[in-house]
Formats: sequence, C-alpha cells, structure tokens
Amino acid sequence: MSVKIIRATEAESADISKAGRQSFYDAFHSIFINKDELAAYLDKTYDVSKLSRSISNPNNIFFIAYDDDKPVGFAKIKRQSPHLQINAATQSELQKIYVLKEYHGSGVGLALLNTVLNAAKEIQPELVWLNVHLSNAKARRFYEKNGFTAVGKHYHTIGTQKFEFDLMTTPVGHPTNESKNYLESTSVAQRK
Repeated sequence: MSVKIIRATEAESADISKAGRQSFYDAFHSIFINKDELAAYLDKTYDVSKLSRSISNPNNIFFIAYDDDKPVGFAKIKRQSPHLQINAATQSELQKIYVLKEYHGSGVGLALLNTVLNAAKEIQPELVWLNVHLSNAKARRFYEKNGFTAVGKHYHTIGTQKFEFDLMTTPVGHPTNESKNYLESTSVAQRK
C-alpha cells in the first residue's frame, strides 16, 4: 500500500464523490429506516458539482487520500464554524472524515486526521469540533485516543429521520485551553 494525502482541488471532486458516497453508505446504511432518504442524501451531498463548489469555498479545506490512483478516503475542515453549544471564540469543524471500509485500521484515517489537525494549527482556532454518531463506537474511540473529548450532544435530521451524535472537541495549539470548559449551558444546538 502506497497511500498519499493531498490537498484537494476542484479536479478531485469526482474522486471525493466516489470515496465519500461509498464510505458514508458503508458506515450508515444500516441506521437508515428509509433507504430512499439515504439515496437522496448521497445524491445531494456527493454531487460532483456541489463538491466542486464546496472545494472552491475559501472557508473549506479538503484533503483526499489515494492508494496509488484509487481514492480511499477524504476529510473536510471548515476554517470558521461556530457551534452554538461551544463557548470558544474561534472554532474549526472537522465536518467530514471518511475512509473506505477495506482501509479501516490501515492508518489512512489517522493520517487524514493528523493532516487536518496540522491544517488547524495554521488556522489557529481555539479548538476543533466534530460529531460522531452514537452507534459508531469505533470512531468515538479513535477520536478519544487522538485527543478529542465528548462535550455534549448534537442532533441532525436527514429526511424524516433524526440522528443523535456526540459532540467532541480538542484544543488546538493553545495548551492553556485544555482545562477550559467550552460547553455552553444551553440545550442541544443545530449546526449553523
């Protein structure tokens, strides 16, 4: 295996679509009651032209992992993405990180995470936050092992289904922030 990670441009939109659609399906198809809603979500989220526009948005940074020429995973960080439940002046969101299931445990996910966290050091937010679906214990352990802490709950609706997530954060480049309580005392908030 010869995996490389690059910062994605619009030219990689189709590859991100391919890797993202398959990895999302593999991770979540079993929790969707309505499979038509899953198909509609995949069509909308992984539409190549939509991804191309998202890549060109200066607030977004995409990375893609290749094994030779095969796209095997990708990640997206939003430079500025405040979550209403988190009390921090500057926040970046690790919005997406997906790896094809046959590459789980290969180090691709960790390499993508490290690439994103290195990018976050350049952005210099107080913290990076993400959501992990409650049923995804493996991902939660992965993030905990790599410095993320659960600080609350987050809900997201796709079609008619409401999904519950753990809201997790990690401080970035600010050692004094490690002991700071970032969680607001408000109820669960929706992503902006």
